[in-house]
Amino acid sequence: MKCQKCHHNEATIHVQDLGDFCLSCHNELMAELQGMEQPEVFPKNLSVKAADGHRHRFIITTMILPGMVIWRAVEKNGGYEFVYHARPADNQTTAFERLLEKIEQGLSYQSLESEADGPLFDNAIEIAAAPFSLKAIGTFRIDYDSQDDTASLIIDGKAVALADWGRALTAYEGFNLDYQIRDLAEAVLGPETVLKPVSINPDQIDARFKRTLGWFLEDGFLSTARASACEDALYDCIDDLKLLCQSGDRETAQKLGQRISKRLLAVENDDDSFPEYLLTQIDAALAL
Repeated sequence: MKCQKCHHNEATIHVQDLGDFCLSCHNELMAELQGMEQPEVFPKNLSVKAADGHRHRFIITTMILPGMVIWRAVEKNGGYEFVYHARPADNQTTAFERLLEKIEQGLSYQSLESEADGPLFDNAIEIAAAPFSLKAIGTFRIDYDSQDDTASLIIDGKAVALADWGRALTAYEGFNLDYQIRDLAEAVLGPETVLKPVSINPDQIDARFKRTLGWFLEDGFLSTARASACEDALYDCIDDLKLLCQSGDRETAQKLGQRISKRLLAVENDDDSFPEYLLTQIDAALAL
């Protein structure tokens, strides 16, 4: 099916009540509906060097949605994928730079350790005839193995079968493994980065939100000069709300999200877009 706007490219996106569009025309439509300028023309291909010295090539795409702009980098002939969310009112040049920083951060740390120069152990992960072991701290993306109808893991951009990963874990027999499922748009692990426990007690999340919001208010008013920094600071609180919804009590998270949204809407401000972006993020966090 051809895009009904340009009548040239294949339609890949359906917009209810509006029709079917290619990505480029969809972005033009969304930008027009939100009164934003189309992002500048950015490189559609990037080459970034990883910690192991190898270069990885990425295809960059941008998708404009109501209240959100999604920047995505997908590796060509590899498994790395990175996502960055921006607001329509944001400087999209800065958003592109943040995506690039995220790629560099993600490539700067390897979760697998090469064992090519050491003895070959039975629990090593073998990729392209090279043995690897699991580091004590790492990250991976969950993928789908259609051949075996099960999950597979993408570690350092490489596909690793669940059975191979499980065998490699025997190197840490007797230890605990903490895990946390996170969205691709969230921060990635890098050098000198670890996961640590965080409280998802709803009263503590609410208190952190009130305290953080209060830092940016002057007599209860939020000026446009402080709005962007305020939204960035409050995003961590929304991340905690997402964890509560995902790992704790969903009903409690919904009620807390409603209170936070109501409090945001009550803030007097002179910014054109506040708090629409935060409200969109809260809705997304509670829709898990």
